[in-house]
Amino acid sequence: MEVIILRGEEEVEFDSLLPSLVSIELNDLPRLTSFFSDGGSLAPTAFSLPSLKHIFVKDCPQLTKLPLGPQSSPKLEWIEGNKEWLEGLVWDDENSRSRFQPLLKESSRHFYF
Repeated sequence: MEVIILRGEEEVEFDSLLPSLVSIELNDLPRLTSFFSDGGSLAPTAFSLPSLKHIFVKDCPQLTKLPLGPQSSPKLEWIEGNKEWLEGLVWDDENSRSRFQPLLKESSRHFYF
């Protein structure tokens, strides 16, 4: 899987796409490059996730951007991942960086399957 949400030709209201989503957990997706793609571009686009509180990412080394803008997720409490992934995150602008960088949290979770 390279993209979670792929926007096609049909018009979609992104402000109401996932209004009740509280948590995102991405685990062991080595080819994932983007949470959201707008057509042929794999560049993430910020869209409204008004209920989102938690993001957890583990073993998704290609994912370097999240679909977050300064006003996109007002309830977000933390973004958790391993140290290397957190350090490699790329932000679209300084406003996004200053809004979300304080929420970064190094992961202490372990998964057993």
